[in-house]
Amino acid sequence: MDMASAFLIIQLLVVMIRVALSFAPHFNGMHGHTLHVAKLPQRYSNAIFMGGIRSYMRQYLSGESRDGLSFEKEKLSTKHLKSYSIRATGHNSATKSQTNTGHELQSDVPKSMGGGDAAPQPVEHLLAALIGCTQATAMFVGRSMSPRLSINKLEFDIKANRDNRGALQQPINKVPAIPSRLQAVSGTVKVFLGNGRALSQDELDLLAWQTEVRCPVANMMMASGCKMDIQWIDGSACSI
Repeated sequence: MDMASAFLIIQLLVVMIRVALSFAPHFNGMHGHTLHVAKLPQRYSNAIFMGGIRSYMRQYLSGESRDGLSFEKEKLSTKHLKSYSIRATGHNSATKSQTNTGHELQSDVPKSMGGGDAAPQPVEHLLAALIGCTQATAMFVGRSMSPRLSINKLEFDIKANRDNRGALQQPINKVPAIPSRLQAVSGTVKVFLGNGRALSQDELDLLAWQTEVRCPVANMMMASGCKMDIQWIDGSACSI
């Protein structure tokens, strides 16, 4: 065996090991349990694994990082770039923001934190963004499934927590030992179909999984290290 062939084999082995390790964080904490490939329907798990191999090979050879946040050999195509723009003014603890799509958002913090309690807290906006993004993404995923899911509504009950020391720990010139980000988000999403029929477990699993990985807000929160423990429930079973 020549050196070139040996080097290629070593590269392939490294890629395969990294692919196997990369599945763990991506399938952790999804809709109330750890979602491993083996727990998905067989027709989905095979496609997921092979798709992951192909995707990782492409990223490895092109120089992309696994999470897609850096590109060494290619730039993000402007054809697929979606941009957002907000202008804002802040007074004391409150802000007023204007989006480039013509909408206004306000934020404040409670009086116990020195604010005026005149608007939702920024983290409450984050949770609302997660819910809104999940709703829109789930509708797209449902329409794209076969058979198509005609979703009537989703009902959310979401909670989150963080360690307040991450924001308040002193002295102010030192980075806190505890991260200020949300540490965990939990709750339920109840799915109600328009025709009132029950969802199969396969349909519910695929809807939940693809919604979570495609939702930009959920994707960003998971990448931060926030534990997502959201259970997806068939709404028809709750009304019996």
